[in-house]
Amino acid sequence: MKILHISTYGSGGGGIAALRLHNALLNNGIESSYLCLENAPFGENVFSVPPFKLSTVNVVLRKLGLYKTEADKNWNSVKNLKGNYEFFSFPSTNYDLSQHPLVQNADIINLHWVNNFIDYSFFAKINKKIVWTLHDMNPFQGGFHYYNDVIENKEIFGKIENDLLQYKKRFIHQVKDLEIVTLSSWMYEASSHSEMFSERPHHLIRNSIDFSIFKNYTKTFAREVFNLPQDKTVLLFVSEIVTNKRKGLDLLLDALSELDASDIYIAAIGNVIKDIKSKHKINYLGKISDQRAMALLYAAADACMLTSREDNLPNVMLESLACGTPVISTPVGGMLDIIKPGFNGFLAEDISPESIRKAIEEFLKKKDLFVSEKIRQSASEIFSPDIQAKKYIKVYQNMLNK
Repeated sequence: MKILHISTYGSGGGGIAALRLHNALLNNGIESSYLCLENAPFGENVFSVPPFKLSTVNVVLRKLGLYKTEADKNWNSVKNLKGNYEFFSFPSTNYDLSQHPLVQNADIINLHWVNNFIDYSFFAKINKKIVWTLHDMNPFQGGFHYYNDVIENKEIFGKIENDLLQYKKRFIHQVKDLEIVTLSSWMYEASSHSEMFSERPHHLIRNSIDFSIFKNYTKTFAREVFNLPQDKTVLLFVSEIVTNKRKGLDLLLDALSELDASDIYIAAIGNVIKDIKSKHKINYLGKISDQRAMALLYAAADACMLTSREDNLPNVMLESLACGTPVISTPVGGMLDIIKPGFNGFLAEDISPESIRKAIEEFLKKKDLFVSEKIRQSASEIFSPDIQAKKYIKVYQNMLNK
């Protein structure tokens, strides 16, 4: 069987997860290819599309016939509407992948995070079996990527959100064979009851991790490498954009302000878009792309913090657990499936600074009871590339045998 993975980026959470699946399939003897638009990583059967100009959103608006006032004719007018959200994506681009040789030759196309790359007319132009791995909620929503953004911006963006959803449905419903893979029970529940995908088969398959890279290191050595204090509790916060509201750094800092955190050292990895004021000092280490360096950082930490308001199955959790480092998390998404309090981390009771503070305090009392080797072993039984590949292969084979 010939499998083609399509992802907008070769980097970022969705792109990295897609690449790991691609490599896992190759290692299991499957003819797998990986096609992305930007940041193509080095690897076997990895390809990128030559860059061309993306369509402006006013092209989409004209196609949809959504707005007729002068203020709503182009992207800038929509963008400048007063809203608070992470991403808003339109389902039209200047990329026609339907005639791409990799698409034409594939038996099954496995879509990942494809915004600004896949034009939804693609679904009406091809006669292929499609698996769609959901890295966020956008495939079954309109323009937003998470449900909280829909709620918070409903008054302003409600019409265009619904219009885009109906526009996308017209194309998606033309696909005869489409099956959905979710990474968490939370996403499974949301997708399987969505207007877009409720009638499509769903599967729950976790992402995988390279355990030869993300592994145990001696904490003392790891801290020496990054000049981290040996005598403090090191809490690690990792996000592509540290100040992304959805990831909840502000919640963590508010939680720390309510406890005696003089012995806590906060290290944050990722890009900083805007300053966050805090009573507690936060040490920004910048963006680190090298996976081996990140593995050392996870090993250097006493715990990894995931204080998201919404999340699916973040690679950060997988990587931390693979390095034997417990995770302190809000009770959202895939963390509810994976985190076992007292064994591989702690879950806050809810999404609030007060609950996060209590979870940190509980961790501080019991941090010496966590066993790194057991945490890693448990992670290897859940996030093994071989397990992931075999589950996907079963889905592919069943589709081809229909």
